[in-house]
Amino acid sequence: MKFKSRYVRALKLGVQEALDHLSPDHKEKQRSYSQSGEDMVLRDFYEVSLMAGYKGSYVDVGCHHPFRFSNTCSFYQAGWSGLNIDADPRAIAAFKKFRPGDINLEMAVSNGSEPVVFNMFNEGAINSLDAHLSESREREQHGWKILEKRTLIPRTLASILDEYWEPGRRIDILDVDVEGVDYEVLVSNNWSKYRPRFVLVEDDSEKDLARASESRIHAFLADKGYRLVAATRRTRIFETR
Repeated sequence: MKFKSRYVRALKLGVQEALDHLSPDHKEKQRSYSQSGEDMVLRDFYEVSLMAGYKGSYVDVGCHHPFRFSNTCSFYQAGWSGLNIDADPRAIAAFKKFRPGDINLEMAVSNGSEPVVFNMFNEGAINSLDAHLSESREREQHGWKILEKRTLIPRTLASILDEYWEPGRRIDILDVDVEGVDYEVLVSNNWSKYRPRFVLVEDDSEKDLARASESRIHAFLADKGYRLVAATRRTRIFETR
């Protein structure tokens, strides 16, 4: 067991030295780009498939950054590809540079076609279409400032997939993180036509997991035939039944 002996030897060293003694493949598996390890949770579900060279697909709504806080970056590095959507032109410019194998779209997503105001912060991770949430965050004195407000015409997720997703192609992962309007994005999908295996969605409306079913997001996905299989501090992970 050559790997095992290297691992045992590594345990006797400091953290960085230990990592240097592990195999490249093992180090790659340990690299998380997510905010709270969501990508590693998903990789655990796909462990056998990834080892067999499976190349899956994803749709990332509110993608934010090709590396930072990304739930899809590690899958892209494993040969997966998909669709990244964000209303921030800075985000999409970065995706086009660093994720050229993906389709990268500068769009706002919501359940309707009425104009919406997109609040762009000095911290892009909290950009939002939710006016109340954006105003409250600017008042929280964390150094967050709204730099710009853009009026946009949103599109439904279903219409975007109809235009850009290859017919018949499976969606392994739908990742939704749009700061306050996640429910509206989910509602805007055509669930009979586009049914991902996993749905990741930011939902901290009910922090007590024992009462997670009281969340409207949980209730909506349960009605669509999904069950909660994992959770991190901010994100709920659902799998189709």
